Amino acid sequence: MNVHLPALTIKAKLVIAYTLVFGLLISIFAFAVYRSTRDARLAKLDALLQAHAGKLLTEIEEDVNDQEDPKGAWLRSLTTEGLAGARLQLLLPSGQLVMADSLLQQSPDDAGPRAFHGAVQRATLLVGGRYYRALWQPVEIDEKVPYVLELAAPMHDLLEELEHLRLLFEIAIPVVLLLTGLAAYGITHAAFRPITEMTEAARRISAQNLDARLDLPRAQDEVRRLGETLNDLIERLESAFHSQRQFVADASHEIRSPLAVIRTELELALRETESPSIRESIRISLGEIDRLTRMSSQLLMLARLDANPSDLRTEPVRLDELLVECVQRTIFLAEPKGTKIEVYVEDAIEIRADGEKLKSVFLNLLDNAVKYSTDHGMVKVSLRLAGIPSGTVEVSVDDNGPGIAHADQPRIFQRFYRCEAHRGQGGGCGLGLAIAAQIVQMHRGTLTVKSEEGRGATFTVTLPVDPLT
Repeated sequence: MNVHLPALTIKAKLVIAYTLVFGLLISIFAFAVYRSTRDARLAKLDALLQAHAGKLLTEIEEDVNDQEDPKGAWLRSLTTEGLAGARLQLLLPSGQLVMADSLLQQSPDDAGPRAFHGAVQRATLLVGGRYYRALWQPVEIDEKVPYVLELAAPMHDLLEELEHLRLLFEIAIPVVLLLTGLAAYGITHAAFRPITEMTEAARRISAQNLDARLDLPRAQDEVRRLGETLNDLIERLESAFHSQRQFVADASHEIRSPLAVIRTELELALRETESPSIRESIRISLGEIDRLTRMSSQLLMLARLDANPSDLRTEPVRLDELLVECVQRTIFLAEPKGTKIEVYVEDAIEIRADGEKLKSVFLNLLDNAVKYSTDHGMVKVSLRLAGIPSGTVEVSVDDNGPGIAHADQPRIFQRFYRCEAHRGQGGGCGLGLAIAAQIVQMHRGTLTVKSEEGRGATFTVTLPVDPLT
């Protein structure tokens, strides 16, 4: 199962990248500060333990030299004044306790015995649910080690300070990352604003308004150069489109006169000749002349529509009367095939539109429906309001012809496109539906098709109903 994730914009990627990089850096910084603070406070506590142990060692050495019994009660008089909460024990080389502390006895640590054979040992102990920093200091008397002093100080203040620092980082880092993300978004949004505006402007430019240009930012930067390049491209496209339209319009206009002359001469030749084969060739040529004439007229209309996409002579139009008129003009095409045309009109409907242009749309749809319907078939034309809230009216033309393949339906409104299955039928050139779709679009409407192969096709024109003023 393929999961398609939404593509991230460059702006979003930059914001995420900035936030992640800054988050990584500030996390490394916070970790370094935490570690350095912990090590510094631990070193300070170790130094304090070492200084206090030095005082106790001096006191022990003096008392040992003055006492006859090294295991006397004087040992119990050793105190840890000056080191709040500190605990101490004194051990013999055998590991036996000379002076025990009830709390330190709960620790399983064996660093004390190891101190007899090496240097000073330090460790962190968990005793009675609290952490202590412990120091094992050998007591050397006459180059011997008769005792080991175990001194432990509580780490409550140190751990509390580190906990406060950790909480500070846990609160500060997300806040800083949020502010970083917002700042990165603001910076990237400001940086990409000219590109966004140019993108929106470019999206609104089409073949109908190639005279529009992109607004350029004031800054002389890469974005402005991109805008200038795009404006140059649009200008070249406008020039090419203008040349193409002018050529189509001129060629379509100029070709009509020679076609009329050729048709006249062929009709004269048809009347003068008696040869059946020549007469048949002339009739075929006349048919092709008619097709070329229609094509030139349609090309000229397309050129005019492209040149003036908003040129509509709007007036109140009775759509029901216009549709009936178009049906009456199409009946003579349906009679030779025995095709019937049925009209269904719900009510008299009046809209504001260009009547002549809409007439060409309906005539084209009716002409196609009759051409592709089967002999003695049926063409249904309907007019109805799509709904008062929607404010639209629908005109549908339905035939019982061969239908349109699903793959061809999205393309039948393209210029010069003809379905492979229908090539050679009807004598069309693939411009009628393109013209109809463009005229309907000029009226802010839509032209759609629904069809299944072998079951005919239904073309629907949807137009807005503008209130008359």
